[in-house]
Amino acid sequence: MAYRNDITAEYLRSILNYNPETGIFTWIVDRGRCYKAGSVAGNTDFYGYIRITIDGKKYKAHRLAELYMNGAWPPHHIDHINRNKSDNRFLNLRHASQSENAANSKVRVNNIAGLKGVSFIEKRNKYRSRIVKNGKEKHLGLFNSPQEAHAAYIKAAGTHYGEYARGA
Repeated sequence: MAYRNDITAEYLRSILNYNPETGIFTWIVDRGRCYKAGSVAGNTDFYGYIRITIDGKKYKAHRLAELYMNGAWPPHHIDHINRNKSDNRFLNLRHASQSENAANSKVRVNNIAGLKGVSFIEKRNKYRSRIVKNGKEKHLGLFNSPQEAHAAYIKAAGTHYGEYARGA
C-alpha cells in the first residue's frame, strides 16, 4: 500500500501542533476559511480513521503523529494497539507489518463462525482453523466445534504474532 509522504516534519510542525497525550492535532495558523488557529484538525473517515487535509491532500493522523514525533515517515503500517482507529495518542501507536496489523484486527463481519481464524466447511461438516502470516496461509486443522478450531488459532496467533495477537 502506498502512503502519502510528501511533506516534511518541519513543515508539519510549522502548521500543526500535536499533543501526544491526547492524540489531537490543532492548527497553529489560519489555513483559509475552514481551518482556524487553535481549532482541532481533521475529520473521521468512513473507516473510523482521522484524516487531516494539508495543502489539498489527505493524510491519516496516526501517520502524521509518527512524522511529528520522530521526524520521519513510518516505513510500513502504524497499528492502533487498542484497535480504536481514532485514538491517536502516541502511546497507543506502534510500527507493524501488514500481517501484524491484521493480527490486531477484529473478527470480520462476514465471518459466519463469529470467531477469528475459523470458517465452516459445509462439505465436511467441520470447522477449519487457519492463520495467515506475510501473505501465506497455514492450515491448522479441521475440528468438530468452532471453539476447538478457535483454540488452535489462538495458539498459533500467539506463536506467530506475539504482542499483536488478538483472538476476538
